Amino acid sequence: MKGKFALGTKLLKALNCMALVFVIQTANAACIWMFHQPEFPEEAKKYRRVK
Repeated sequence: MKGKFALGTKLLKALNCMALVFVIQTANAACIWMFHQPEFPEEAKKYRRVK
């Protein structure tokens, strides 16, 4: 039973890391559409390289 929980925990940690990488990537990229830049969450602004 413990092995099933360990696998689930590792999977959730991997998904969390992937989500963090995606937030960092989008925080440093501009929108590709010419006139549309949606509101960016304040919590994600701390991951920007240029402030």
